[in-house]
Amino acid sequence: MPRGESGSRPGVNISMRGSTFTLAHIAPDIFADRPADFSDLFRRALSMSLDGSLSWTVRTNILLFIIFAFQSLDCGIVRKECAPLVSISIWHNLSIEQKRDELLDSHTHLRKAWRASAKRYDAADEATKARLRFERAWLYTSALDFLPLLYAENAKKEHVLYCERFLEFLIDLQSQLPTRRYVSTLLQDLHVLPALHLSPMYNDEANGLLRDLCALLSHYTHFTVDDQTGVQHSREEAYSRHCAGLAHLQRAALRHFKEKLTVLALSNYGAIDKRSELEGLLEPLTDAEVEQLCGFLGLRTAYPESAKLPVDRRFLIEVLLSTFERRKTFQETARDLSVLPDEAALFETSLRRTDHYDGSRPLALPKLNLQYLSVGDFLWRSLVLYRCESFYAIRQNIEDVLTRLKPEARRPGETNFTGTSKMALQISKPT
Repeated sequence: MPRGESGSRPGVNISMRGSTFTLAHIAPDIFADRPADFSDLFRRALSMSLDGSLSWTVRTNILLFIIFAFQSLDCGIVRKECAPLVSISIWHNLSIEQKRDELLDSHTHLRKAWRASAKRYDAADEATKARLRFERAWLYTSALDFLPLLYAENAKKEHVLYCERFLEFLIDLQSQLPTRRYVSTLLQDLHVLPALHLSPMYNDEANGLLRDLCALLSHYTHFTVDDQTGVQHSREEAYSRHCAGLAHLQRAALRHFKEKLTVLALSNYGAIDKRSELEGLLEPLTDAEVEQLCGFLGLRTAYPESAKLPVDRRFLIEVLLSTFERRKTFQETARDLSVLPDEAALFETSLRRTDHYDGSRPLALPKLNLQYLSVGDFLWRSLVLYRCESFYAIRQNIEDVLTRLKPEARRPGETNFTGTSKMALQISKPT
């Protein structure tokens, strides 16, 4: 499994967690004097990952190989192959050029990197140009292959397994600054999270793991850190950025839809950053006007036909709500986490899922990687994994004690304990 799979999997001995599999353990030994061979192998795997003639089971295994690669960026020959897939050139796939220009102007080094990428492409021969086009389109094409699966009728188990692994891959990209720097913008432009939330696969009760992975992806996507500088935003800075987005929405509403969105344009921020209130204020708009509003705000409203994504009013409203709703910062999320369990936390499905973990499916837990988004991110991951480990141990102790007590039901509402345990004391009533 990838480096530090879930960082700390409950119920697994710590010494075993240290011996995880990564390409960094193999590539230097096998391909140390043959970097060209490893490059050919890796590019072949990338091509096969997009091959529609292969079964989804095979493509899932190929994707797992790519996940291993991105968990092995400390290895030079692996990093050399992975870096172009998440470089600034992937911004060629953004929906609006004006939005890309605004991003390039936000940091001086971005404009320089963009020009250097363009010069490198212009100076290359035809074969190299083809390789560069493939590299900058690979992640975009993979995401467009992923989205139709979410809306497929009668989705099979192999489809769900692939989607779970692809979400794990996106989480890995979003949870490390070297890979997040340009990927986060592309994924938000593609509206991956709104598409997930509306999909039949996500709303299927049987796919609890998919929903947990989506929640983890949402946490990292909206993590309050500057993608370019790595500076973590304080709660005040995060709120200021949120208010700036709401101000942009209000200006667009007042300028283009003054008659229908006057209340939205003149409301205070606290009245429009909640999903229910904002959805009600957008209700007067027609379907065409909702699409126009998204266009004025620089939000994608069209996809290639291959995506087969239903871009209707419901989808665009979800995009708007997802973009402008106020979310808890990771500091607020960590503050709400208790280090002491209750009866609900001890038997959460996400925690019990680790009892039968065999590596065939991912876990919706943060990984302990070589790099973190910030010190706060490291502390948050450590807290989540500590809770899982301690809650697992407490639940195991409770189950062991209950086995020793040998409870029997005599009459309805009355339980008799025929066994004993030093770890259990009788009480007159719950307190």
